Amino acid sequence: MIQTVWRIMLLSAVVLAISPRPLLSEEPAPATAPKDPKVVLLGLIRRANALEKAQKDTEAIAEYTRIVKLASEVYGAKAHETATFTNNLAALHANTGKFDLAEPLYLQSIKIDEEALGKEAPSVAATMCNLAMMYVAAKKPDKALPLYKRSLWIYRAKFGRKHVKTAAVLDHMGTLYYEEKKYREAETAFVESSEILEEKIGKEHPAYAIVQSHLAAVFVATGRAEKAEELYLENIKVLEAKLGKNHWEYGRAISNLAGVYRTSRQFEKAVPLQLQIIKIIEAKFGKDHPMAADEVGNLASVYYQMGEHAKALPLYQRSLKIIETKLGKKHPLVATTLNNLALVYWELKKYKAAEELYLRCLAMDEAAYGKDHQEVAITLDNLAKLCMTTDRYDQAKIYRDRSRKIMQAIRNKAETKPDDSSR
Repeated sequence: MIQTVWRIMLLSAVVLAISPRPLLSEEPAPATAPKDPKVVLLGLIRRANALEKAQKDTEAIAEYTRIVKLASEVYGAKAHETATFTNNLAALHANTGKFDLAEPLYLQSIKIDEEALGKEAPSVAATMCNLAMMYVAAKKPDKALPLYKRSLWIYRAKFGRKHVKTAAVLDHMGTLYYEEKKYREAETAFVESSEILEEKIGKEHPAYAIVQSHLAAVFVATGRAEKAEELYLENIKVLEAKLGKNHWEYGRAISNLAGVYRTSRQFEKAVPLQLQIIKIIEAKFGKDHPMAADEVGNLASVYYQMGEHAKALPLYQRSLKIIETKLGKKHPLVATTLNNLALVYWELKKYKAAEELYLRCLAMDEAAYGKDHQEVAITLDNLAKLCMTTDRYDQAKIYRDRSRKIMQAIRNKAETKPDDSSR
């Protein structure tokens, strides 16, 4: 079975803004000296915000870099204002997939605000939540959960359990639990978030529709596809009416609906939705963003399962290139995509190319998990099947015997593991 990457998209700016803390008034500045640093700063902020709105991220990043430097001079390097602008610069880097540049800026912003306002300040929670979202997008979920929990604690302490900011963090936590396949925890978080938003802003608000879409993804994962489809279609109507078809949140919703159709093998319905979400991601984040790699890979998997292998091939190649460039050649998603690409080459009878990819995948699995891991066994079994196809039976036996030995050891270990249920 071909492996796909399907996840609820992140970096939402509807419920909890990535750049959530406005600092300076948009009203015209008073007549002061032409070179007053605060007036210059206000002009830079207006220009940067306009560039970001126009999705000119490179130019916006350049402006925010100047803003952070000037804010340090105007307010001081350890001022809350400087922390806010540093957060916003980090967000721009994160939204363009430059996680290595975003991370130290987020950490710097948190440190400044903790010293300036205290560790329980809402602005600290906001930046922690943004950093957590970045970690999820960068495939580092283990670093995200403690930040979400800390943010949730701060917001509950400051605003109460029924505040929209509390609902926002719950939504993001639910997304993380979904990624980790902890569906019970995800459903609990999404339901609580939905209840808060329904009470505070109503069912017709886009934020409520977004969280309901996330809840629908849990329904899909737990075998309630019909209920999920109904919920997705209902919420897509709200998002289309309120935000329009080119909005990022609308794209996220149709991406998740496409996932329902992939799961239920309604591929003809999935293809146009996949093409639409790819277009939206490219417009918002660029063609080389990791999220583009996810959705391009999902489209490739649809074509593969439809038997249109020639269409799947260039899409998997593109997905692989993005992942290697943005996340690194040793990232786990590289091995997943190599496996998928090898399957396509196999179907196209390009056996040598498929074998080369499987061997590379095997080396990555062994380096990442050790030589006795289940992922290694799966790749060895794929190699064995490929060798059988090309009439290399002796080599196939070597791969298959090793694969079976690993799986048997895993089963033996599971059978001898103590029962912890009575504790």
